[in-house]
Amino acid sequence: MKNKVIIIDYGLGNLLSLKRAIEAVGYDSKISDSKKEIENAKISILPGVGSFQNGMENIEKKKLRENIVNTVKKGNNLLGICLGMQLFFNSSEESKKKIKGLGLIDGKILDLKKKLKNNDAKVPHIGWASFERLKFKKNFFLKLNKKDDMYFIHSYYANPKNNHHILATTKYFNISIPSIVNNNNITGFQFHPEKSGLKGLKLLRSYLDENN
Repeated sequence: MKNKVIIIDYGLGNLLSLKRAIEAVGYDSKISDSKKEIENAKISILPGVGSFQNGMENIEKKKLRENIVNTVKKGNNLLGICLGMQLFFNSSEESKKKIKGLGLIDGKILDLKKKLKNNDAKVPHIGWASFERLKFKKNFFLKLNKKDDMYFIHSYYANPKNNHHILATTKYFNISIPSIVNNNNITGFQFHPEKSGLKGLKLLRSYLDENN
């Protein structure tokens, strides 16, 4: 029997489109801000569209930080998408209040605009992009190749302290953006698989199949 996927509702993110994508690949899902459901879900997803500061403030307002951290400690699987992935890190240059992230992956979120050397480069980075490098650490990668393009929309990017947390990179002008990160049972996609057509759905299904 397949486990129900919990989509964490902290007030940000395209929850319904993600729910439809999960159900399109054969899994049942539920949008929830229940502390018990989040903490005990075998697979939960932290989505997100918006700013790092607003994301963490919403998580703190709903008092979900401890439950998100605890589900990881219990050995359950947590997937972060776009902003959700960035919230896994310690801090972000986007946050003027220097608000702390979830601290699940050691590192910081950096300002894309500050690092770009090409004046023609636009921020946010919006559109389709393929992979520059793949590290086949997880089984769900076996169905992925460099030519598979995914849909990105972001102005900041992850900078993990340990390179072994980076499973895939995507080139944007002079910057190698970590597009997939992993720390044991924690995985993050900088892109939106639910907006990436059949290839995005294929990757989402592979991830869910591996962790079900």
